[in-house]
Amino acid sequence: MKAYLITTITSSVLFFWGGSEAFAENISPDDPGIYYEGVNHITQEPEGFRYSRFTEEVYQLSPARASKGETVAMKKAQTTACVKMVFKTKSPVITLTFETPEGYDHRGANFGVYQNGQWWKSIDFSSKKRKMEWMIESINPGEAVRYTIAFPSWSNPFLQGMKLEQGYQLDAITPSKKKVYVAYGDSVSHGTGQKSASYLTWPYQLAEKLDYEVHSLAVGGASIKLPVVEKMFKEFEKIDLITIYIGINDSGRKSLQQFGEEYDQMLSLIRKSHPATKIFCITIHSIPEDKSSRLTKIKMIDFRKPVAEVVELRQKKGDGNLFLIDGRSLTTLEDAMNPGNVHLSVDGAKHWSEKLYPQIKDEL
Repeated sequence: MKAYLITTITSSVLFFWGGSEAFAENISPDDPGIYYEGVNHITQEPEGFRYSRFTEEVYQLSPARASKGETVAMKKAQTTACVKMVFKTKSPVITLTFETPEGYDHRGANFGVYQNGQWWKSIDFSSKKRKMEWMIESINPGEAVRYTIAFPSWSNPFLQGMKLEQGYQLDAITPSKKKVYVAYGDSVSHGTGQKSASYLTWPYQLAEKLDYEVHSLAVGGASIKLPVVEKMFKEFEKIDLITIYIGINDSGRKSLQQFGEEYDQMLSLIRKSHPATKIFCITIHSIPEDKSSRLTKIKMIDFRKPVAEVVELRQKKGDGNLFLIDGRSLTTLEDAMNPGNVHLSVDGAKHWSEKLYPQIKDEL
């Protein structure tokens, strides 16, 4: 059973399912024939069904406490990176309606659609289009087809409705029992540079190779925030695999010593909830050697060393499920979205997942 919860948080929900249209069967987004991956919280609101990667407690941490490292960039955290929707039907055509309300981050929306586990196509919307209605045509009309829809990484689309052709319904479907993979990190893992398409991000592609269910805890602009980390990981009952890629943004705010100390404390907090989970700590990938913070003047590449030191010390103390990955083994400078940028291009994210997969697979 999936660990998501659908709740109604308003007493006057106003949905428009196109009720009188004779050619369509209207399906509610909370129909038991739909299940989701990569999301723990689904709430019903006036604009539709909202998909949340984090608890409301994480979202609502007061900005006034930012100096204590107890806040996140809420709009970025509210996006649906690596969320999937899965259902099955014989309907020859399915129509889906989404909307990203004003006030929510929307850098465009790229939905990835699979039929029977095979790639079908992408459905793209610009950042100027918040109301999104589109159709899926079955590759096997009249036969039961299993659909998987990968939500966008840099938008927060609310599902408003689903329509099937008249006389069709959703078929019963059994949620897959995949192992759980959690990717913690910043914009490099969130997907900056991959067109607001979750399916192009490296955590999503790695999960596909492993056949794991991925939960993205990556938020653009993130640095280590210990209270947030504790809350994020505590809500998972069981995690089979964790990757950590963090440090780029810390380099502009912290000394090397402070970063190392916080990295060690972060691992201790994760270990409190998940003492035996395999954790792969990835150092900063291939970026220009002279790239540094305007504030601290410390080179970003220097933040590789504290990660290695913390991991190696914990390994010596007996943590046999903690692993160090040299980020330079995953990319080259040519994998950047543009010269000198720390973010990955579409090809760069693909190369990252391809090179990381065998290093992780050998340890699982």
